[in-house]
Amino acid sequence: MTDCGGNAARQRLITWRSNGKKRMGAGKKFAGELFYDAMGECTEPVTVDDDGWCDFYCNGNSVSVWVRAKAFEYLAVNE
Repeated sequence: MTDCGGNAARQRLITWRSNGKKRMGAGKKFAGELFYDAMGECTEPVTVDDDGWCDFYCNGNSVSVWVRAKAFEYLAVNE
C-alpha cells in the first residue's frame, strides 16, 4: 500500500494486493470527523481519533480516496 497525505482533508490508498488498512495521521483538527471513500470501494466511514490518527482501508487491487463527510456529501449531490 502507498499513501499520499497527512494533515490534509483527504487520504489516498492504492493496493495491488489483498485488502488492507494503513494507520495515517489526518491531523488533530480533524479529530472526531468521519471520512468516506469517494471511490465507493469501502462502504463504511472511518473516524479520526482524538490524536488525529485513523485506520484507512483499501480493498484489494483498487484505489480508495478518503474525504471528509462534507466533501463526500458534495460529491454525492453533484454526481
